[in-house]
Amino acid sequence: KEHKITLQKIKKTKSDIFDLTIDVDKTQAYVGEEIYLTMRFKYKKDIQIYDLQFSKPIFNNFWSKQLQTPKLPQDNLYVVQELKYLLFAQKSGTLNIPPFKIVAVLPDRNSFGFNSFFQSATINKKIYSNSLKLDIKPLPKDIYLVGDFKIKAIVDKTTIKAAQAVSYQLEISGRGNIDDLQEYNLNIPQATIYDNPSQKSFNIKNGKYGGIYKKTYSIVANEDL
Repeated sequence: KEHKITLQKIKKTKSDIFDLTIDVDKTQAYVGEEIYLTMRFKYKKDIQIYDLQFSKPIFNNFWSKQLQTPKLPQDNLYVVQELKYLLFAQKSGTLNIPPFKIVAVLPDRNSFGFNSFFQSATINKKIYSNSLKLDIKPLPKDIYLVGDFKIKAIVDKTTIKAAQAVSYQLEISGRGNIDDLQEYNLNIPQATIYDNPSQKSFNIKNGKYGGIYKKTYSIVANEDL
């Protein structure tokens, strides 16, 4: 038999009981520029909910990180929950963030079967958020990272004997996506260089994401440099 399947576009759920919304602090940004996304979910306190199942979002074409969310003030009518994400677009163009989904497991008030004496009948209510459309611009020529950084280099000594090693430390710190920093390799033709794996630490200061990149090298040479 022939079967007809209709694909419906997901729309934000309109309800007097539930509300799921996503929002960003900016809708226009450069590739690699930070974007903060907030998901807010609320439901009425007087309804009975057995479970809430949250589908983890997939951010295609974005580097993403879930952030710690501070506890929200109490609301008299609603239970309110928030999740915050940090996003960095990895390509330019019009990028879409599809709706988030939460499934609420509720008691089925219309079920009066035999099993209801022993086990509560339930129904699953799918709750969708709005979608988002972002305008991501390419970086200007010869620019590869967006942010505000400082760079410094330290050596443990400036005078050595032949075949001795100098310890050289590179440190880059500031606000921006430290993960987008490419590994830096020293190129000193008259020396042998041993480099250690880089170390990256992350934090948020004054609402800006950033951190510190550190890498240490040992430089051995048989002539002045």
